[in-house]
Amino acid sequence: MGVRYPHTAPRRRGVRGRRFRPHLVSTTTVMELPVTDPATTWASLGAQLSRDDLVAVADALLWVPRDPGGYKPWLRRDPLCRPTDLRQVLQRGQWRGGEVLRAALDLARSGSASRPETLLRLLILEVGLPEPELNADIHDDFGQRLANADLVFRKRRVCVEYQGAQHRIPQAYAADLDRRRRLGEAGWVMVEVSATHLFRTPAEVVRRLRGALGA
Repeated sequence: MGVRYPHTAPRRRGVRGRRFRPHLVSTTTVMELPVTDPATTWASLGAQLSRDDLVAVADALLWVPRDPGGYKPWLRRDPLCRPTDLRQVLQRGQWRGGEVLRAALDLARSGSASRPETLLRLLILEVGLPEPELNADIHDDFGQRLANADLVFRKRRVCVEYQGAQHRIPQAYAADLDRRRRLGEAGWVMVEVSATHLFRTPAEVVRRLRGALGA
């Protein structure tokens, strides 16, 4: 819960109060309650989250859905905010964790659909591998759409899929098998990554990626 200076931030069980300089804060209304707008909320987390998690939050705010087969204007949803909104909120004044926020903003993208996808992308960049396309369509040599993949290295014909819990649903599992077959027949290599791989054995993820990319 936050208040504008010079009001006193609330302190009680289950409530973590924050006091903000008025010029730093923009608000909006949700269900008739005044709340900080998305960009302000992100900036207020600068002293509490790591750089990577700040990137993940920014990615979520910037996310524009990638509809299978390309953008469909009638289905397109605007992002919660835009890069200029995040940049402008940092320019209003000094935020706690400002240096980390600026570093996170430089790494934010509009294509990551989840925190694990963001963390996987950041791991790829940290080890010096090329930056992949995000949630991109893959077509065969005749222009036929084969799949939409989480991370795509188009020149190397390699894609990476984060296999979250939703992929254990029977229908999703069957669709994954069909997609893997289509990609393989077209000469693509799919590297599949689970939560265990990403959070417990990231070095193994890097090893597999380097092998698939021939790096």
